[in-house]
Amino acid sequence: MPGLGHKAYVQFGGRETTYGTFIAPTKRLEILNWNVTPVIGSIMDGSLSGQPSRRGIYQSGQLFRGTFSCRVNYEGLEELFRNAFGSYARTVVSGNTGDHTFREGSTLSPMTLEVNLGDVPSSGKCFRLLGAKLTGLTIKGAAGSGNDGMLTVEFTVVARDYLSDQTPTAAVTLATVVTCIATGVCTLTKAAFDFAANGVVVGSTVSHPSYAAGTVVTAVVVGTVTLSGPANAALVTATAVFSTMQPSAVIPVLYTQALTVSDGTADAAAVVRVRSFEVSLESPHAEDRWFVGSVNIDEPLRSDFLAARFKLTQEFTTKTQHDAARAFTKGSPKLLFRHSEALLSTNFREFELRANQANLVEFGAPVEGFGVMLSTATWEAWFDPTDATALLARFRNDLPALP
Repeated sequence: MPGLGHKAYVQFGGRETTYGTFIAPTKRLEILNWNVTPVIGSIMDGSLSGQPSRRGIYQSGQLFRGTFSCRVNYEGLEELFRNAFGSYARTVVSGNTGDHTFREGSTLSPMTLEVNLGDVPSSGKCFRLLGAKLTGLTIKGAAGSGNDGMLTVEFTVVARDYLSDQTPTAAVTLATVVTCIATGVCTLTKAAFDFAANGVVVGSTVSHPSYAAGTVVTAVVVGTVTLSGPANAALVTATAVFSTMQPSAVIPVLYTQALTVSDGTADAAAVVRVRSFEVSLESPHAEDRWFVGSVNIDEPLRSDFLAARFKLTQEFTTKTQHDAARAFTKGSPKLLFRHSEALLSTNFREFELRANQANLVEFGAPVEGFGVMLSTATWEAWFDPTDATALLARFRNDLPALP
């Protein structure tokens, strides 16, 4: 039976304590594609033996490199962004709502990724990527009627090892006794268990025969979860089952949700008509850290300055970007998206990308035929002392801080 792409998924967790040493995933990710392959070094024996062919080919150093992509979701990508940027902090907005902010960090942490590649070699098995570092990300979006209207993010990964025929980390099933009262408020307890770290967070819906539709988690502390929903006087005790390792709620970032679109200039919003954009962060890492006696690569470390860029394609309406490129004028490109549905705290989910210090390094407004002219601009960002980063990314939601 061939592998079937629709069965694919990725599981990931926190950061590896020791490079290349497995750490159990705690979250599942729905992906759009996956393409990670081995980079296999070879030693080509050049000994002359009287024959036109070689005497042998021998193995040398190896590593694993590639990309995978998924939709940009208002929730659930925090751990991946932390590992791609390097620095993370959560600040409270109000109530349970907080801003998860990502900045450049001096080092990137390795992680373990598990991927189901269409149930190959058999159902219930996966491939496991060890010592995986996310050395780049590219976020894309476009206006229009097609699939590009949903923002996507592509991660670049380099890893130490890539094991096949592995048993994927199973979900942690939480079976506990629940005491309920007629108001529909229930308390679920499991001593010392960190519900939030395992995906049970405020706003989570409860799917279980014991609970009516609409029951949600309204409070989370270590060892205790409070549920609120329709009253059920008959429910005195029941066994509630929360299964971790579930994908995050499907709350994609769409181009129609743009609240702020700045092309880096002081032009009025009415004339900034961006058709598509690409925001990238590249963190070059040394991929030659082999030592005598080693086959798999040692931990890749930063080898050059990072590169953060905004690439914008927009209708050519003013000469402002042309003049900014000619004069090498500093700009501050920014994209801010906001979901229309209010959170429990009456705040709204948001996703933001911004660079406070950037210069136009490429600009063009070609005439390519009849019709609307489009211009293309590339902003190269550099370190901003206020944001403490060249590129800043921010998610606003009700998820707790990363552990």
